[in-house]
Amino acid sequence: MSTMALNPWMLDAGLSRRRPVPVMRAVERMPETQREGWLNRHGIESADVDSTGRGIIEVRKFVGTPAARMSAIAAMARVARAERLILDLRRHRGGDESMAALLTSLLFDTEPLYIDELQLSGTPLPTTRPEVRCTRQVVEVWISGATSALGLAFAMNLGRLGRAAVRRLNDVHG
Repeated sequence: MSTMALNPWMLDAGLSRRRPVPVMRAVERMPETQREGWLNRHGIESADVDSTGRGIIEVRKFVGTPAARMSAIAAMARVARAERLILDLRRHRGGDESMAALLTSLLFDTEPLYIDELQLSGTPLPTTRPEVRCTRQVVEVWISGATSALGLAFAMNLGRLGRAAVRRLNDVHG
C-alpha cells in the first residue's frame, strides 16, 4: 500500500504545506520532568514501591515494541517484592493490544508471551524464565473517566479473570 493511500490529505496542496514538528524538537521544548517521563519509558510513567509496601505502576500507553516489553518486565521486577500491586491506568491513552497481553501474562504463572517471537527470530530460548512475575500480590487497577477503551478492556479483563479489583477514581491526580 502506498503512502498516499494512507495519507489522503497529502493530495491537497494547501494541507500538505503543514509540516509536523519533529519529535526531538518537541521533546526539547518539554520541561525536564516530562522529558524523563512515559515517552522515554515506552508507555510506563513510573514503577515504585511506596512507604506502605504498595507497588504502583503508572501505565500511560501500551507500546508494542521490544524495548517497551523490556520496560514492562523491568517495571514488574521493580515492584515484585511489594505486598500489593496497583496498576494506575487513570491517564491511559490506548496503544497496542500485545502489550496489554504481556502485562496480563506477567500477573499469572504462565509461559512467557514473547517465546513465539524468540522462536520466529531464531534467538535461542532462555534456559530459565528471565522475567519476574507478580503472581502472589493482590492487584488493584485504577481507572478514571480519562482511561482509554483499551485500558478499560484490560482492567475489566483482569477483573473477569479474578486477578484484580478494578477501582474507578474520579480524580486523576489523587
